[in-house]
Amino acid sequence: MKKLIALAIVAVMLVAMAANVLANETVYAAPVMIDGTSIGDGTISDGEYGRPIAHINSNTAYDVDHDDDVIEGYKGYAYYQGADPFEQDVILYVAVSGDTTGANAAQAGARLYFAFDELIPDGKFFGGFNGMAGEDHWCNTAAQFRVSFHDEPTDDVTGDLWASGKSSNIIASIYTKDFGDGYVTDGFSIASWDGLKDGAQLSVCDHTYDRTTLLVDSAACAGSAGVHGNRAHFEFIIRSSYFYNADKTFVAVNGENDYYLKAGDYFACSFTFFIALNNDNWNGLISWGSGIDWPTNQSTMGATGSNKIVIPTWEEYWGSEDEPEDPTDDPTDDPADTGDALVVVVATAIMALGTALIVKKVK
Repeated sequence: MKKLIALAIVAVMLVAMAANVLANETVYAAPVMIDGTSIGDGTISDGEYGRPIAHINSNTAYDVDHDDDVIEGYKGYAYYQGADPFEQDVILYVAVSGDTTGANAAQAGARLYFAFDELIPDGKFFGGFNGMAGEDHWCNTAAQFRVSFHDEPTDDVTGDLWASGKSSNIIASIYTKDFGDGYVTDGFSIASWDGLKDGAQLSVCDHTYDRTTLLVDSAACAGSAGVHGNRAHFEFIIRSSYFYNADKTFVAVNGENDYYLKAGDYFACSFTFFIALNNDNWNGLISWGSGIDWPTNQSTMGATGSNKIVIPTWEEYWGSEDEPEDPTDDPTDDPADTGDALVVVVATAIMALGTALIVKKVK
């Protein structure tokens, strides 16, 4: 019986481990109320975009010393250039317009929201390059994210991840060249409708389309960025049709070519965040989801985990409540769990142990 109990305990442990994997292997875009998302203020408020899909930092991400390790779950990758290793930390959010009732119900799935909370290790946001003018503004403190509705998600960069030619490669920063020292500091914020504000500009472009100005030319995007102490907040709202209709000759979005995501849809999406400590080049990056940055594409590791993001129903994400529960969990928590699936595996673990105990009693 002791052996049987021991085996049962091992079974419980294995199922518990499986539960942990299930809780981290599916990444959902959080359905949000359109009117409840105050994008454009340069601040990521608690719960505004649901739970973070990931929280990655230089202590938990892979790096060049771990290229031979097997990637599990949704890890990040940290890389340093021209500077000794320093702390990097980013919290990622992805949401989708998910109103099921009310005036905006018809717009469910019409918009994607991206929000990034990035550590600025030196407390200064550098943005000396303007991507909208064709300059390489990943040399700034910047956020880059690649999205495709036409290429299958993957965790392998050995092939051509964006073979369809219908992906986007968006890079965002605050262009600060008109500032004497090239930096903006605590308290500065800027939105897409601000134009040139205090000598700075919100620079957001899509490198897939010859770096056209995403915020201006596409009529499909609005966004903001703000500096809060030693952290930068990026917020963007982009029509789903921007990604669905994406090709080399993308045209402005209008009512005739709108596209709506539905529950069960998924897309490939990866992120890279750059830190610039001075005006020479970027000094460090941290990434999530296979598919953007040069270091991971060149390394033997070759990936930072699957880049698949799934659209859930409102009920799958929030439960049966008409309004979302308060999602102000600690943003350092793991990505959103799989809800019912986690309950099932935990219940299975309890049943396994209970069966062992019953068998012992019968014997």
